[in-house]
Amino acid sequence: MIADSFARIFFRNAVNLGLLPIICKGISSKVKDGQTLTLDLEAGSVVIEETGEALPCERLGAQAMKILEAGGIKNMMRERFKKK
Repeated sequence: MIADSFARIFFRNAVNLGLLPIICKGISSKVKDGQTLTLDLEAGSVVIEETGEALPCERLGAQAMKILEAGGIKNMMRERFKKK
């Protein structure tokens, strides 16, 4: 999901469910229906393929990335408690 912003509770719930919420301020005014976007998480940007324009995005924190890499908070907790 890429948007100008998300409500805090929605953002946190998305991460916990393993969904990737990307905040790119101003993206709604730059992207038109049907355009193709390429997301670069490491660079923190979204590129509009048709125009070549790169838009900066907010980077996710380390904890959010750990949760997402595990596929959500439930999966992360299962793995954590399985090891003990």
